[in-house]
Amino acid sequence: MARGAVELREGSAERPGVLRPDDRFAFIHTALVLQHLPVRRGLAVLARLLAHLAPGGVAVIQAPYRPRRRVRYLLNQVRASHQLLFDLSRILVGQRHRVGEPVMQMKAYPPAAVQRVAAAAGVVVHWVELDRDPFDYLDLAVWYLGRPR
Repeated sequence: MARGAVELREGSAERPGVLRPDDRFAFIHTALVLQHLPVRRGLAVLARLLAHLAPGGVAVIQAPYRPRRRVRYLLNQVRASHQLLFDLSRILVGQRHRVGEPVMQMKAYPPAAVQRVAAAAGVVVHWVELDRDPFDYLDLAVWYLGRPR
């Protein structure tokens, strides 16, 4: 592939092998993705991505970092972990949906955990931008990371 060219590769949790061992990227970006993965799995995905960041490369990682309303967040985590609870709770509050409709997970990533993953990958956290969630549920963080040359 020519220098400066962009290549799109589609992967999935079921087929994560789209990264080749020798791949190095100048820029890695993820937004509106990690929050839908269980934190342990999301951190593993992040570690794998950062392992492919080229020397001098930059990564911009967006994910929620804390729940705004902790009790509500914890209740939603329990509710979302059991399909029957999810279905019943939606019916009780009058939300229309199909029974068995998949649950969209919303996870918060502790900043210390993201920093540990970055450090383990040899990547430096240059800046973290914290933002209040406009929906008043999960506050967001954007981590600006770089691999030294």
